[in-house]
Amino acid sequence: MLRKLLLAISMLVLISNVYPQSYYNSRYMQKFVVQVGSGTTSYFGDVVDDYVLTFNGNFNAGMLWRFHNRIALDANIGWFRMAAEDAKSEDGKALRGLSFFSNNYEVSGVVQVMLFPEQARFYLRRRLNPYLFGGVGLLYYNPRAELDGEKYALRPLQTEGPENAYSGFTATFPMGIGVKIKINAFFNVAIEGRFTYTLSDYLDDVSSGIYPDPGSFEDDIARRLSDRSAEAGANPAFAVEPRDVRGNPNAKDNYLHMLIKIQYYISPFSDTYRALKSRTMKNRRRRRR
Repeated sequence: MLRKLLLAISMLVLISNVYPQSYYNSRYMQKFVVQVGSGTTSYFGDVVDDYVLTFNGNFNAGMLWRFHNRIALDANIGWFRMAAEDAKSEDGKALRGLSFFSNNYEVSGVVQVMLFPEQARFYLRRRLNPYLFGGVGLLYYNPRAELDGEKYALRPLQTEGPENAYSGFTATFPMGIGVKIKINAFFNVAIEGRFTYTLSDYLDDVSSGIYPDPGSFEDDIARRLSDRSAEAGANPAFAVEPRDVRGNPNAKDNYLHMLIKIQYYISPFSDTYRALKSRTMKNRRRRRR
């Protein structure tokens, strides 16, 4: 993950060298910002104790458009990992024996409102500028688990029965707070906390409070991954007894990103526009001759 972030920062530095800009060119305001970031992700759901953070990696890239001196549209695409297991629970879940891990991909757009306005001449911006944001997104998730040394995708196995089948996509609602720190005329470092609500309770493949009948599974792998309490030492297994403790269907799954971003101010259209205009004028002069 660190290697990816360093590579992205190097690319931004290279762009700043091959794409010269004037600090004092007020005709072409730098309303666009490209950004990359990385940090940690904590998952909140059925396979984790309340108020316990689980730290996993993430990577984020995108572009910010400052269409107002205090308001910007922030579009991002990101990858992050989530993982948790009952074995680490101190809240009475250890005998349930469930676990999951997943690689997740999200696209999102948020509206960012800055505390202080940014000047038309962007290089005169404040050294520190806190901001709030909120918006919508789309998440692709694919929870997996390990059994006997093999890794299995849980969604196709329908571990809570066909009546509780779910999609691998869900709407998300990110919101949070951050602060931008000016490094020089073109670069910021942004520190951001982003909490995301989702419309899914299956990011961890656990939702229904009732175990399916073990005899209803045709696939032995699906049956074993549905109820792992026997592996954790419960006797008899929860699904056989039965007990209504597989999950909590009344609470959706959510997650929290803590991010550090590198931001770079650009004018992506000005040089291109001037080059095209100059070429067009030259062609017209040639035709007149």
